[in-house]
Amino acid sequence: MAGNTIELLVERLQLQPHPEGGFYRETYRSPLEVEPGAGIEGTRACCTSILFLLTAGNFSAFHRIR
Repeated sequence: MAGNTIELLVERLQLQPHPEGGFYRETYRSPLEVEPGAGIEGTRACCTSILFLLTAGNFSAFHRIR
């Protein structure tokens, strides 16, 4: 993707820089909260959804959030 196209997508989709590289925006957060389990404090949303734009030169490994 050309630099201008990336900038346009980031602006139009209101994306923010992701700590691991690329850009993202949360699109959904469930109002239902769950207790994550032993060793993890607080409650978490049952599910969330994001838009994620990974640009050339960046890498993101699939992973599970605990």
